[in-house]
Amino acid sequence: MNKRNSFLIGGFVIFLLFNSAFAQNLTKAFTDNLWVHSIVFYPNMEYFAVSQKGNIQVAGYDWSVRIYRINDFKCVKKIKVAEQEIGLVLSPDGKYLVMYGESIKIIQTTDYKVIKVIKSNGNMYVRTPIFSPDCHYLATGGADGTVSIWSTIDFKRIKHFDLNKNRNEKEVIIPLKGKGPDLQCGGDLRTCVIALVFSPDNQYFAVSFDDKIRIWNTKEFNCVKTLKYRKDNFVSIKSLHEKPYGNTVASDMQHLVFIKAFSPESKYLLLFVRDVAAYILDLNDYTITKKIKNSSDIALSPDGKYIVAYCNNDRMNVYNTDSLSLIKTLESNHGYFGKGDPPLMAFSSDGRYFMSGGQTPALKLWGLNGWEQIDGIKKKKLYLDPYTVSTLTISPDSKYIGLGTTYKTLEIWKIAEETN
Repeated sequence: MNKRNSFLIGGFVIFLLFNSAFAQNLTKAFTDNLWVHSIVFYPNMEYFAVSQKGNIQVAGYDWSVRIYRINDFKCVKKIKVAEQEIGLVLSPDGKYLVMYGESIKIIQTTDYKVIKVIKSNGNMYVRTPIFSPDCHYLATGGADGTVSIWSTIDFKRIKHFDLNKNRNEKEVIIPLKGKGPDLQCGGDLRTCVIALVFSPDNQYFAVSFDDKIRIWNTKEFNCVKTLKYRKDNFVSIKSLHEKPYGNTVASDMQHLVFIKAFSPESKYLLLFVRDVAAYILDLNDYTITKKIKNSSDIALSPDGKYIVAYCNNDRMNVYNTDSLSLIKTLESNHGYFGKGDPPLMAFSSDGRYFMSGGQTPALKLWGLNGWEQIDGIKKKKLYLDPYTVSTLTISPDSKYIGLGTTYKTLEIWKIAEETN
């Protein structure tokens, strides 16, 4: 039998929900006109941090980043943010919390002192920061098409790349403005850095930009390969602005390349072109070895054994990575834009669960042992309509799921030990 309690703490309404499959659920109501932008769990599993997003013109707007203690969900720290620094990234070792947006603010988590502020030049809205797995580097990508590499020893910039420099003036660029939570980045999507990814072995660093991907080694950050998407394939080019098949004119997102992940052993790169296909790029000879057609988003399991691809018919197909044989088809929930839009997808780090967050219902969870939907979520449905999941995060120990919505709510689910 489910038991529900509610009480008021510090002006926030808190709901605790208990059931047989999920041990605990916490819902916090935030300030009006805000949505939850980022949730990050600390590696030691003592705290999690939350940032919010909204209309900066709202009176009394509070950009504070809140730090909560996991064992009692008490807010132990509020960090005031003056600028529009709405994103959060935590270093793998938990030492640094990075706030990003119109500028970058680096905070050490021992005392929450700001150790570095990197100001924007007005067009550099940062959208894709990422730490290397060994925590030696922080990479940032801007809406102006620039990429910077920072040393985590002193957070000084050691490399800078301008991917828009000397762009072919004859190339036709049609502005593409983002509407969803993952695309509201400032600037045109064709001049933005779309994704940054480090390989698990720390040997490679990959960037997707417009219809191209560029791969560097991390020893000296020399470019080892530049590839351009062309007619359902990727061709090698010598520079980002070389046009081997003439000018590309695009009025939609079908030519934008999204990098998702390196394989666990850093042998291949998983990427996709929305509404076209997902591709596996062999890093030995930089050729496409496998392809999944009609894919709008993809997720790779931590062990690299499974690929889940969102198809254009509101289904998620589970594939064996080696053979690309279809294992199971999952019924998808809808993404930010509703029917036909991919939801947020993620695997737990222990490889036991796969989950998707969106709307109708907001959360779905499957166990990888048989790919059956978990009863606790299936029975509860967790409908948050008309509001949609804006961020989906799984804790490093795979025991907690963090859900942020587009309407002032944060939900933390704890998975019971007996689940799956």
